[in-house]
Amino acid sequence: MATVEAPSKKDLDRNLQAHEKRSHARCLSNISAQVIEPRSHTLLRGRITDIGPRGCYVDTINPFPMGTAVQIHMASDNHSFQFVGRVVHATTGLGMGMAFMEIAPEQEIALQQWIAELRGETNPSTSKELVALPAPEEPAMTAPDSITEPASGVSTQSLLSQMLLSSRSASDLILSPYQAPHVRLNGQVVQVQIPGLEILTPKHTARIATDIIGENQIAQQTLKEDGSCDLSYSIPGIARLRVNIFRQRGTHAVVLRPIPTNIPDFSKLNLPPQLAQIVEPKSGLVLVTGSTGSGKTSTLAALINLINETKAYHIITIEDPIEFTHNHKKAVINQRAFP
Repeated sequence: MATVEAPSKKDLDRNLQAHEKRSHARCLSNISAQVIEPRSHTLLRGRITDIGPRGCYVDTINPFPMGTAVQIHMASDNHSFQFVGRVVHATTGLGMGMAFMEIAPEQEIALQQWIAELRGETNPSTSKELVALPAPEEPAMTAPDSITEPASGVSTQSLLSQMLLSSRSASDLILSPYQAPHVRLNGQVVQVQIPGLEILTPKHTARIATDIIGENQIAQQTLKEDGSCDLSYSIPGIARLRVNIFRQRGTHAVVLRPIPTNIPDFSKLNLPPQLAQIVEPKSGLVLVTGSTGSGKTSTLAALINLINETKAYHIITIEDPIEFTHNHKKAVINQRAFP
């Protein structure tokens, strides 16, 4: 039977001294940290004892195993940061070392400046380990010829398909940096486990946004100038989606809502029968209003379908984006996307 030699007291003392030397070298003993494992929602609290532009060390008695993907929240009196990281070193009773998987450019600059302050440096560029970066420009949402997969290797269509198939009744798909993918079920936001994408990084959401926008130059321009854009996106054989992409905290977030493939029948929506009379006047203005999710889009689609089935008209819709797609019936119907 194999035996394992226990470390000597000398080895333990040497490791402890090295740990204490590293801890006190940067004077970071008063910085608190919370480390969250998103799958189980396990929360560990500790103190940052060593930090650099690419990672940190947290003192905690029961560290997560090596390789665990985590969310790292750290705060001092004047600064707070949130990162996605992975445990690269763990020692029971001492703590764990974590590498930052990705940092937004403006966060990286702020972190470098913060570390320089903690070191007593007046100019971050005087440190060999820190590099002063120029202020980042807003990334251009262009679509290179072969961008189809996020950094994880999970394609955008595969990710969205798995989220949709996780529950047929999901009303929204939510993709936000530093969080796992989520869907909205019965008004509650629920996490979806996607192998390889336990936590979305800013790079993931930016790549997903790029894939969805594709070569839609209007959406690209609108996102750049206004900070958000709306469009539709199709996954062949699975679903069409209404998409909102927006910038938040220097990163991109994406919210998608499935569009039913079947146009709702007016008689099956339990609407007041008097509402069907709206399709009779040839002129005028009808407003369909209500809160999010109250059925405005379905009601309008049902009314247009009623006209399409009963009137020999030429129907033109102006939509942003096009959601339900109507076939020609008794009427001729054209659908235009705005802008």
